[in-house]
Amino acid sequence: MRRLRLVAAAVLVAGSLGYVVAGGLREAVVYYVTPTELRSHALDPRRPVRVGGQVLPGSLRREADELRFTLTDGQAQLPVRFRGQVEGLLVEGQGAVVEGKLGPDGALHARSVVVKHSEEYAPPQPAVPRRD
Repeated sequence: MRRLRLVAAAVLVAGSLGYVVAGGLREAVVYYVTPTELRSHALDPRRPVRVGGQVLPGSLRREADELRFTLTDGQAQLPVRFRGQVEGLLVEGQGAVVEGKLGPDGALHARSVVVKHSEEYAPPQPAVPRRD
């Protein structure tokens, strides 16, 4: 009888722990999509989304304390609004991954911006002395 109670308690604890872990993982999942996929799917606006694309040339501007730019994947465009510091150097024509929520204005209100850099490293070339 005592052994049965111990097994039942262990099953109850394991089940409760599994429920808590599954709920936490469900809340932590963030989808990664392109601007085209974001426009074509009906996503829950309350859930955060991660969007990757290129910063559209001519779209990058800072207004007061907000950074505004447009992400594109070559087909669709997504306006982005961000308040804060960007990790890395954000330039037009370069890749970026933005995480945030889609606002009622159709823009992605970002909570983080990660700049994608080339995976190839080229060390700086030493200056060659001129011979005159």
